[in-house]
Amino acid sequence: MKDSLSKMMNDFFSKEKLSSKQQIFITGREGIILYSTMENKDAVHAGVLMSGLWQAANALSDFIPQKNKEDFFRLSFDTSSKGLYIYPFFIQKEEYYLGATYFDKLNPGQLKLKIQNLAWKLSKYLDKEMKEYKNIETKRDDFLFTDISDDEMDRLFSFVGH
Repeated sequence: MKDSLSKMMNDFFSKEKLSSKQQIFITGREGIILYSTMENKDAVHAGVLMSGLWQAANALSDFIPQKNKEDFFRLSFDTSSKGLYIYPFFIQKEEYYLGATYFDKLNPGQLKLKIQNLAWKLSKYLDKEMKEYKNIETKRDDFLFTDISDDEMDRLFSFVGH
């Protein structure tokens, strides 16, 4: 399933125009990279670090008074022109993280807004694609050996061992 998800993400990002002054990476809670514009070795490290950073920040947020379940957190570690931004999003109720590193940005706030929009579009795209993927898998299961009795199966495989 993760391979299919990675392929869908590659298809999505092949149509998106990304700045050369930023790198994008997507991971799940376990830190496995599903998509990245980074070199493979760096992406593996980034995925594990990003997931751990998010979980640590989330644990620290428990110290915030009056924290509600409806609060939507994102993580930013930056200067006025470069930094790291992590934005959570959901695919069929499972949490994933879209991370971006960037540099030489005149307006990091605008970039963060673009990342949020990108995560939203990706989430909608993947929800749609996953439904279609599951429909294909269901259809594939529908026609294979439907309404076959045990006797018919025994007759079908009666040649085995003779």
